[in-house]
Amino acid sequence: MKKLIVSALIFLSILININSVIPVSAATNLKQGVYSAKEFSFPVESEHYIKNISPNEELFVLFVDENLRVIQAVKLSPNSPKFNLITLNPDFSIAVLGKGELSIE
Repeated sequence: MKKLIVSALIFLSILININSVIPVSAATNLKQGVYSAKEFSFPVESEHYIKNISPNEELFVLFVDENLRVIQAVKLSPNSPKFNLITLNPDFSIAVLGKGELSIE
């Protein structure tokens, strides 16, 4: 009986942890707002791309460092092609302006 309870608890803890893992290569979709790059666990040394996935809305995206200096600003037209970003530092903030939706890969 003890083995069954222990096995069930181990299975449940593994099941809960599997759902909380976010794959690094997955695209992140953002709407209007201010985000911290820490929230997304972007790999520091890899290339990242952004794309406006909205069919009708333009977006303006700002990347700001910890001293509130604008590092990169990008205006994306509707259904834009992928745009290569600077290296994303975990201390950066990302501001998305507009009614559309942005994808970061």
